[in-house]
Amino acid sequence: MGINKEFWNGADAAHRRVMMKAAGYSDDDLRRKPVIGVPNSYMEGSPGSAHLRQIAEAVKQGIWAAGGIPVEFGIPATCGNIANGVEEMKYEQVGRDIVCMSVEFVSKVHNFDGLAMVATCDNIIAGCYLAAMRLDIPSIVITGGPMQAGHYCGKTQKLGAAAAQGRQRLSEHLRENVQTCGRGRRHAAMGTGQ
Repeated sequence: MGINKEFWNGADAAHRRVMMKAAGYSDDDLRRKPVIGVPNSYMEGSPGSAHLRQIAEAVKQGIWAAGGIPVEFGIPATCGNIANGVEEMKYEQVGRDIVCMSVEFVSKVHNFDGLAMVATCDNIIAGCYLAAMRLDIPSIVITGGPMQAGHYCGKTQKLGAAAAQGRQRLSEHLRENVQTCGRGRRHAAMGTGQ
């Protein structure tokens, strides 16, 4: 697939250029360079996505350096571990399709030439892959990396192990302290790092 510059050139595209110029992009860049969407699943409520702002910024710098125009936008993100074991998990299960639809919707409206998707967590990454397949434009998914194990009482603890211990009705003291496993670390991509 080639770069679609007809979308940005000519009198019929003047209103598009005006809107993008008002957002800080130059007329010259819009007329000549590929426009690359950067969907970002950053969210403060999870160790899996709290660091994605920095990753997205590095991705955008790379796109500029390679001669493209990055356009970052937000996509829905959740932490499935918060909903594990409760009724709200039913909302988590549809997350993949909502993410896909969000990426697809913005990409079609803005006619991106490609995508560099920044995502982490199972359903979010899967939604990005699905969007890439549906859109059929050059795409890459940059993940946030795996969640590292935490430590408690001198032992390495993984998130899945901590959750399993919690289901065995461990003491309140142990549950309160095991919850720090993985704090400040990244969530696993396409799995929970177990």
